[in-house]
Amino acid sequence: MSEATTKAWRAASPAAGSRRVMRFRGRGASLGLAASNAAELIQQVERGFSFAALQTLEFNSGLALSLLASIIGIPERTLARRKTAGKLASDESERLLRISNLFEKCVELFEGDVAAAVN
Repeated sequence: MSEATTKAWRAASPAAGSRRVMRFRGRGASLGLAASNAAELIQQVERGFSFAALQTLEFNSGLALSLLASIIGIPERTLARRKTAGKLASDESERLLRISNLFEKCVELFEGDVAAAVN
């Protein structure tokens, strides 16, 4: 991660005093997805997630949308186009799923403490 991204990550992290506890059931839960099996999840990735999935991760993690987009590799202008279209491309959806998976595992590791997981 570049130094600028690291600084943005720290600035966007939830305040140290606020402790949100969350539990996620199943892959993609932090995105608001409700896939019952892996095949269904793969189909959703291939179709491309809705822009709302990215916004749901923004809400659940407390990280800024622009920071999440930069981690996933979506430039600012492309992000604006995706927001207008309401849908992400399949490769962007796959990267978003990977990031959400990592976030969910971190939250699990830190016993539901979102702030600790994000830090």
